[in-house]
Amino acid sequence: MGHMSQLKQEYRALMERLDHHAVAMPRPEDERALEGWRELLEIMYSPEEAALASRMPMVPTSLSRLARRFDLPEDELRDKLEPLCDKGLVMDLVSPNSGKTKYLLAPPVIGFFEFSMMRAHDMFDKLAVAKALDAYMHGDDTFAREVFDNDTVVGRAMVHEDVLAANIPDVLDWERTTSLIREADQLAVTHCYCRHKAEHLGKACEIPQEICLSLNGGADFVIRRGFGRQIHARRRDPRCAVARAVCSPGGTRSSQELRCSRCSWSRSPRTWRCGRRVSARSGRC
Repeated sequence: MGHMSQLKQEYRALMERLDHHAVAMPRPEDERALEGWRELLEIMYSPEEAALASRMPMVPTSLSRLARRFDLPEDELRDKLEPLCDKGLVMDLVSPNSGKTKYLLAPPVIGFFEFSMMRAHDMFDKLAVAKALDAYMHGDDTFAREVFDNDTVVGRAMVHEDVLAANIPDVLDWERTTSLIREADQLAVTHCYCRHKAEHLGKACEIPQEICLSLNGGADFVIRRGFGRQIHARRRDPRCAVARAVCSPGGTRSSQELRCSRCSWSRSPRTWRCGRRVSARSGRC
């Protein structure tokens, strides 16, 4: 069950396209993980949506250029992209300077995996998505190796600033959560997809769910598409400290738009899973 040969051509083409992202969605070997992998694709994308997504670029691209690629009128293509943007499968990013919109295929992480569980209710069966995500991510270590075994990681841990001695000169603003938030043009707060998923699996913890932040262009997308709500905080959200969460933005200077607030019990992201210590190889508690 769930073998690549059993996927429709539209999904096979989509998988080949997603392979071009920094974090792909590789095919696992474990049967349970394989079934979750297939179910995620079929839950999130219709065959028609998969066919369209399989031709989307990885970088922000104007509608006019996409229309030439798809040989479609711009209005018709925009109508086809709208439901994909509402699902978080395609991102429409609006330039704060020009107001022009560009589109790109959302990656699995940080991308449509998170968006699928950010809303309390939407077009997705949350229990089905939670079960498929859990099976794919923890059935074997294929996805963990995809995320954590690369030279460039997708996230980094930020220190709790209240434990630092005053006036430490070598902690740069880029390493301070307060600085990232203070300098952000726009902020949004969303439900933590990890904790929302755990809730549907009967593994909810005491940590608040509405705790993860999006900044700047990421915040604009999250607000417009209803994945979260706008906030106006100008300092680090104290809920992170109260909940023993570790702020974890992107791993490069240009990838600070989405900031996860991870559980802090585990010693490394590789062994993190909703506040529980897990095996790095199997992903199991």
